[in-house]
Amino acid sequence: MKWPSFLNTKHSSEQDFQVPGITDKDLNWVLTCINWLIEAYGHTGLSLLEFNAGNFPKSFGTRDSQAEHFLADLCSLHHLPESLFRIEWEQDIRSSEIVPHAYANANDECRLLREETGNYLLIIQNGIRNDSLNLYTEIADKFSLALLNYSGIFELEENDDYLIQHLASCFFGLGLFHNPSRVTSVRSTDVLLTELKNYTPKIPLEVYAFIMASLCFVQQKTGEEWKTFFSKEMTEEFEKGLEWLKANGHDYLDMDSIFRLNTVNQLQNEGFELEKKGKYEEVIEKFRQALNYSESPYEKGLILNNIGYY
Repeated sequence: MKWPSFLNTKHSSEQDFQVPGITDKDLNWVLTCINWLIEAYGHTGLSLLEFNAGNFPKSFGTRDSQAEHFLADLCSLHHLPESLFRIEWEQDIRSSEIVPHAYANANDECRLLREETGNYLLIIQNGIRNDSLNLYTEIADKFSLALLNYSGIFELEENDDYLIQHLASCFFGLGLFHNPSRVTSVRSTDVLLTELKNYTPKIPLEVYAFIMASLCFVQQKTGEEWKTFFSKEMTEEFEKGLEWLKANGHDYLDMDSIFRLNTVNQLQNEGFELEKKGKYEEVIEKFRQALNYSESPYEKGLILNNIGYY
């Protein structure tokens, strides 16, 4: 299944805001993308990942090679070989100690290419090497874009900033790296220079809040845990979007498929918990129940493989 080209369209700048706080074009774009992601991957998105040593052990294990270790953690989370990715650092004017403010936060701080070998190359500007806030966000985006391409549903082209990468990053559990509630400016001073870095969110707050509300809605979660990471303004927009989705989401999303997928995931998770207790007959029964809800051959294959394992 190929990704429709119209899903790459940038978000609208119109101001005719609907109840969730975003335009009709934004709303339709977000929900259409989420429908496609659900159809493509057979799940309703990954759980929101907090940036900690439990989820990203290599990133927290050393201060050196931040980019390489973060990328290795992402590969581990998605069961991909680390050899599928490599990083090259590129020097440009922003690598200088004194650089005009206008050059900060450029769109090409990190670029993704697919090599003839089929592996992925991330070309990262040396100017953000020690800027972890931007560095991790850029890598999370490009890794998510690579996942779409690796799955065969998205084709990479040059000179396109792919707005879809930001939404996909949220879908794959990396939404907190886009959280507008994060630190927005950092000031550093040495003997001769004071540097102020301002961070402009890659996704407008209202759109980000609606993306997160949509993922919370399709995953059938309350959102209480998620809101602990949000600012007051972000929480208000998130709750506004969630209320709108509860009233109108069924008109935009395939709720029958979403219910089925969530049921399959829940039954499998219950099976894995029983496995920890050594109750293998009950594990098999949970997987058989999940198989009854499953529709796609790929999904059924994974469940049958788990049953065969036990």
